[in-house]
Amino acid sequence: MSQNPIGIIVNPKSGKDVRRIVSHASTITNFEKVNILKRILLGIIATGAKWVVYMPDSKDLVGNAFRLIDKKDGLNVSPLNIPIVGNEKDTISATEQMVKIGVGVIITLGGDGTNRLVAKTTNNVPIVPISTGTNNIFPKFIEGTKAGLAAGISLNIIENEKDKNMLCLQAKMIQVEYNGSYDNALIDFAISSSIHLGSRALWNPENLCHLFVTQATTGAIGLTGIVGSVMPISEYDSFGAYAKLGNKKFVKAILASGSVNKVGIDSVEKIDIGIQKKLYLKQGSLWADGEKLTIINESEITVSVIKEGPRILNLKTLFKLAVRNGLLCPN
Repeated sequence: MSQNPIGIIVNPKSGKDVRRIVSHASTITNFEKVNILKRILLGIIATGAKWVVYMPDSKDLVGNAFRLIDKKDGLNVSPLNIPIVGNEKDTISATEQMVKIGVGVIITLGGDGTNRLVAKTTNNVPIVPISTGTNNIFPKFIEGTKAGLAAGISLNIIENEKDKNMLCLQAKMIQVEYNGSYDNALIDFAISSSIHLGSRALWNPENLCHLFVTQATTGAIGLTGIVGSVMPISEYDSFGAYAKLGNKKFVKAILASGSVNKVGIDSVEKIDIGIQKKLYLKQGSLWADGEKLTIINESEITVSVIKEGPRILNLKTLFKLAVRNGLLCPN
């Protein structure tokens, strides 16, 4: 068993933000997150792993989950020594510390935004992204015990880059450059003509100007559903897409749970990996995976879909290899 720790990053928001209230999306409370985390830790304990580090938060969700476990079998679970700011800086700082410590795998409990922040810091450490909401595309609904078991087993199997390439899917990612700054998005990057902060949610399709996606499924919840109504794209395709919004044709898309919108588009085109698209924006706002990045004026924006996104642990392949190596048959 590798002595590298397992990292856990949890979005501590309770799911009561305005986007979920207005959109009728289901929520996962912090109480339920503690239950999920307890199952994750029990899965990790079953593998014999001995060290977990986690992002601290004001609710101490991981710590509370660990205290609910009676038989800990020598597992050390400790928070990272970083300040709690209460915003996205916590996730970025925690990921930076985990990379420095040398975690073997990171379990994330959150949405597209949480995983986007992890991807800003590392694309090399394998991650197990667990979804905590209905509007997410990048993370999946994975039972906690299974996720913890997989994370612990991965410490026995992944020893080098070859192992990572075999056991992980390298996700696509959108790279954005503007005013000398760089940012990223895992699923969608949008440009709106509106400069109002509002609820930090991109609600009004009439303000949308441009949209880039790494994947698009017909009927998907969120902006990718706009492209998915015209050009379905899987997470495995070696391309993304760019949509220019307008009024040449109209499609129906579920922009949020309980809200089917009629959205006008002028064109949708495939964007191959590595190809740059340059746009000029007189005034507007930039959005990544549903979160506002910034307001800009008189700026050129360069956008591309790249293959250097985060590595997602392939649980199906991992468990097959675990069976072949006898890791699920203790002596």
